[in-house]
Amino acid sequence: MNLEKIIDIGQTAILVIDLQNAYCSKKGSMARLGHDTSMNEEIVSRISNFLDKARKLTTLVIFTKMIEDPKYMADNAKMKAAMAKDTVAVSSPGTFDFEYAEIKPNETDKEITKKSYDVFSNPDLEKMLDENGIKNLIITGVNGDVCVDTTIRSAYTKGYNVIVPEDLIGTIKEKIYRQESAIELWKQFFAYVVDSETIVDTLKKKMV
Repeated sequence: MNLEKIIDIGQTAILVIDLQNAYCSKKGSMARLGHDTSMNEEIVSRISNFLDKARKLTTLVIFTKMIEDPKYMADNAKMKAAMAKDTVAVSSPGTFDFEYAEIKPNETDKEITKKSYDVFSNPDLEKMLDENGIKNLIITGVNGDVCVDTTIRSAYTKGYNVIVPEDLIGTIKEKIYRQESAIELWKQFFAYVVDSETIVDTLKKKMV
């Protein structure tokens, strides 16, 4: 795979999905519900290190936060949650769970809040990408089998080139098998799946 044919620094943005206490902290709501969040916890520091390098080489970094609370859901999502008896608020504005876990955007980064799994459900994202002439999206974050997967498919459908650093995608431990299945489909249909160092090396070459 020759990423140099795909990545153009001025047309490439990094999307950082849902690195919140709810999903990435031992004290967060998913951990309190009995889920193993250790993979997501490790991903936070890896993404932080990646961003330290990549911010010097790209033009746009966008962080997202998920509101996962039946009170804020669309009607169809409320009905689905109610039928599944899954009405616990996981991440609500103003709570510890909603805040970033051991990471935060810097002064040049952008932020998007969403109430659905797909980041594109907030129209501000596509507006932001269009205003900056973005054609390529490097997508990182959690949870790989739900929000990341949904966003990757949406981005591809909208015409973006999607690059996924496989080592910067996480999920709760008992759902890793779902993430692994999603990654196989990304590789075949929706994205260019590589490791983060390959992306950094490619960005450096494009700077020369």
